[in-house]
This record gives sequence, structure tokens and C-alpha cells, in this order.
Amino acid sequence: MTIRALQPGDEDLLRSVVLRFKGDSSGLSSEFLADDRSRAWVAESDGAVVGWCWGQVLSRPDGRRDLLVYELEVEPAERRRGHGRAHVEAALECAAALGLGKVWLLTGEGNEAAGALYRSLGGAEVRQLLFSWRVDGSV
Repeated sequence: MTIRALQPGDEDLLRSVVLRFKGDSSGLSSEFLADDRSRAWVAESDGAVVGWCWGQVLSRPDGRRDLLVYELEVEPAERRRGHGRAHVEAALECAAALGLGKVWLLTGEGNEAAGALYRSLGGAEVRQLLFSWRVDGSV
């Protein structure tokens, strides 16, 4: 198993990963990998992509910067084999190399397996309400 950071030029791989895990890559922006705030990784096992993770470096008004990991997904048949752990470790290493203050990672409230993994890696659970809006008015 390897974790590979995606770079500009990996747009075709990103497109295939988004299609595989999200079901549609038609709206994929070619600017994502070119944006120096974007970060994405794929987990590969025996030459096949079995997971992915992506996030953004956020600039804060106080001058600090953090990494917000929006999604981390692993194929169901590949779970509990270290891919999720490797993704989080890659994000932490990336943040440290960039001199960032924190890594934030979102997960569903009922996702006990993910919560246990993140706590085992030293993550502090932050209880807050999370709201989102779609600007096109849909739910």
C-alpha cells in the first residue's frame, strides 16, 4: 500500500478517482490541482486506487494557516487495512512540512470507526454544529 500526493499533471487520475468515489466527475475543475492551496492523495494497493483524501489549506485572519480535510474515502473491501491511517498521516506530514497550525478533518457523527481511528492518531474531538448551504437553493 502506498499513499501518493496528487500534483498538477495528475488531472486524469483525479478525474477517475472522483468518478469512482463520487459517481460523477463532469464538474471537476481543472484548476483544483493547479491551486497551491489544494491537497489530494490516493491510496494504491497492487497498482489500483483503493482510497482518496482531499482538502484545502486555509488562511486565517490571525496570520496562521490550517489544513481542512474535507473527504477521506476507502473502498469498503479495503477498510481496516491501514489506508485511512496512512491518509491522515500524509495530511499531518503535509501540514507539518508547510508549517501549518492545525489539521481539521470532518466526519459524520455516527462514524464510530473513523472517530476511533482519528482519536488513536491523537485527534481531539471538537463538538460543534455544522451547517451548510447550497447557493443554488437546493437542499
